[in-house]
Amino acid sequence: MDVVLEREAVHILVVADRDELIAAVGAALGPPAPVVADPAAAEGVASAGDLALVVLDATDGGLSAVAALRRAHGEAPLPILAVGPDTADHRARAHAAGVDDYLAAPLDPARLRERAAVWARWRAAVAAPTARLADARRLAQLEDELARRIAHDLIAPVAGVDGFLRLLARDPADPEAPEMIGQALQAVTALRTLVEDLRRIRELEDGTLAPHPAAVELRALVAAAVDAAAPAAARRLVTLTVVGEPLEARADPLLLGRALELLVASAVRAAPRRGAVTATIAAAPTAAVIEIADSGAPLDPAQRAALFTRHASAPGRGGLYLAGRIAALHGGAIAADDRAGGGTVVRLTLPRGG
Repeated sequence: MDVVLEREAVHILVVADRDELIAAVGAALGPPAPVVADPAAAEGVASAGDLALVVLDATDGGLSAVAALRRAHGEAPLPILAVGPDTADHRARAHAAGVDDYLAAPLDPARLRERAAVWARWRAAVAAPTARLADARRLAQLEDELARRIAHDLIAPVAGVDGFLRLLARDPADPEAPEMIGQALQAVTALRTLVEDLRRIRELEDGTLAPHPAAVELRALVAAAVDAAAPAAARRLVTLTVVGEPLEARADPLLLGRALELLVASAVRAAPRRGAVTATIAAAPTAAVIEIADSGAPLDPAQRAALFTRHASAPGRGGLYLAGRIAALHGGAIAADDRAGGGTVVRLTLPRGG
């Protein structure tokens, strides 16, 4: 049932089995839909869509639906009006069950319309603060997750810098000092990159990260990502190969470049010693497709399904959550499949037209 009260469309749920009550609600607020005769079914209706008002029969088991309605509707404001005998005992029981208002039977349509308008104004007044509270809670959860990730991921580069500086402090004239300084600088670079990734995740979650699209040559971006992974690949004797012709798309070169670096680095970590990673660029009719294939152990279905979530559990596969969010920001998609012959293929698809 949809009715305009104070210029706002209000979606009404009626929990009743008595024709006279349903007719009175219809006379006041419009055609009676949806109507739920069984209070046990009310929770399903409430969870399926946003409700602005519930009118229920307080004498036919309707009060048993109040807790389920609150649970299904979450934190969004939901006024519940009960209709029943005009006695103090019935009113007390209704309010004890959690209803917000009580109207005497037989129901006066004009009185119901008046009370519905009042509750519509109340709902509009509290909806914005409730939404802000939900946003604040979501932000607090995000901050907790970021704090946990920082505590976990910053340990290695910070420990590296600390160790190298302690060695230099013992003997600044050590002939290996230049090499130790270089390694300390690499650790600082890794630290800076991690902090920048955390910032990007935060802005992506908040919707404040604005891409700056431009014409980019994808093979060059892929080659740069492969070059960035070359030192790590060399340490494990992993072969890196880029296949494909130059291909242009429209994207933010910094963000897309970082996503590709994460994908290639993940593939290098997943590949076995003396393994191989192949990056392929190909054109589809309306899209550009980049595949990063490794020869590592295959992923089980649960690992593959969670690969681009915050809590990916596959060994060596960190960083793909950010890559997936960057792909989505560009209107693209990212997915993982088994590689023929063993290993995994991560496929990044981007629209070519912008």
